[in-house]
Amino acid sequence: LDEMDGLVLSEFDALEEYKANKQAIQEQAQEYDLPADSYIRHLEDGKSLVDILKMMKTDRDAEIARKEQKEIQEKAKAERLEEIAQSAKKNANANIKAYDAETGEILE
Repeated sequence: LDEMDGLVLSEFDALEEYKANKQAIQEQAQEYDLPADSYIRHLEDGKSLVDILKMMKTDRDAEIARKEQKEIQEKAKAERLEEIAQSAKKNANANIKAYDAETGEILE
């Protein structure tokens, strides 16, 4: 009977620990703005909470790096487009020597 009580208590403790770990994962996922489901599956598959939290931090850091890289690329693209527009405007102005203000006719 004592053995049965011990088994029941150990199962109860394991279930409580699982619930606490699941809650910790959900809170960390919310803080990191990550979906919690895949990390909870890792917990169900037997990974330790420490390993899962490390994985979440790595994923968050990778996501931040991707966002920063995307912003850099978008900024560079905008700068290139601005340079192209300025160059085209400069070339257009250089090619047009004079024009008739009334008709818009280009006079060469």
